[in-house]
Amino acid sequence: MKRNRTSIGLTAWILAVMLILCGCQKNGPQPVDDLIEASSNSFGARYIFTRSTFTEMASGALEDEDIVLKANGWETITGDLVDDNGVKYSSYCNRTDDLTFTVAVENESGKVMNVGCGCDSKLLSDDSFRERFVRISAITALTAGGYDPKNRDYFVGIFNDLLDGDDEIVSYGGSLYIKSVDDAATVLMTAPCSDDVIENNRYRAVDE
Repeated sequence: MKRNRTSIGLTAWILAVMLILCGCQKNGPQPVDDLIEASSNSFGARYIFTRSTFTEMASGALEDEDIVLKANGWETITGDLVDDNGVKYSSYCNRTDDLTFTVAVENESGKVMNVGCGCDSKLLSDDSFRERFVRISAITALTAGGYDPKNRDYFVGIFNDLLDGDDEIVSYGGSLYIKSVDDAATVLMTAPCSDDVIENNRYRAVDE
């Protein structure tokens, strides 16, 4: 009788653990590398890497797209900006033939706050160019976020939804996915962000 009770108790414990694990799992992809850390900036988070490291990461990830970002190719867009929390940062761009990659970097830590990919807005009327632009933006975002390259289509979906919808910002997996569009340029960005900032600003969450 004692054995039966022990067996029943063990079975119940295993089932409880399985239920907890299943409840914690999410439908969307999860990072394979932890590349985000807390920060005092207005997003409450930043990447753990510098601009130089991101250059190497992105160039490796975009090799199949025949894109290589040059370490000395970064140009300053704006320097010594100050965010709402008093953190100073600068923004830079790195141009290829028809795309412009962007990063914002904290001045003191030297670590990256957000990454993006931009293009001439008029080029998006060409379906094949738009497909390539969104794909490269997705690769850039998942590389910065530490996701497996196999998850590319998931992030393609996020950026396509942004381009086609009314939202300018959505959240997923502790990061913001941002659309900036005007007549001249379209930029798709991703920025790590704390849960508190996401909740306080009520950014719509992509289904996880």
